[in-house]
Amino acid sequence: MLITKQADWARNIKEPKAAVEMYISAGEHVKAIEICGDHGWVDTLIDIARKLDKAECEPLLLCATYLKKLDSPGYAAETYLKMGDLKSLVQLHVETQRWDEVRGKQASWAGAPPEPWDTWAGTGTLWGLRGEKLPP
Repeated sequence: MLITKQADWARNIKEPKAAVEMYISAGEHVKAIEICGDHGWVDTLIDIARKLDKAECEPLLLCATYLKKLDSPGYAAETYLKMGDLKSLVQLHVETQRWDEVRGKQASWAGAPPEPWDTWAGTGTLWGLRGEKLPP
């Protein structure tokens, strides 16, 4: 509780790095991630995501969202994999046109591929797993 108050104070006096460290120490990962994401601190987001347990879905998802926004799709993908969020992982690869990555995950689909593997970024264009355009 005391560490959280100190972190709040550090955040209010514009000492974000100190605030992040204190929030992490206090277990307030979401607040630490928000500061890192708002400041574009990709390396710190990666460190936080790697240290979090795979069951901590909310902070991991927030890390992945910021990493994707900060143009670090490889690290966002690592985070989605850690969470076991195959749908978000495939969506990320489709949005970034990383067709080799989509094909690489094909073996783990146990049946039908997750949505939205077949639609490229909402354009309505269907794509096959080899990156070829499919007829409508």
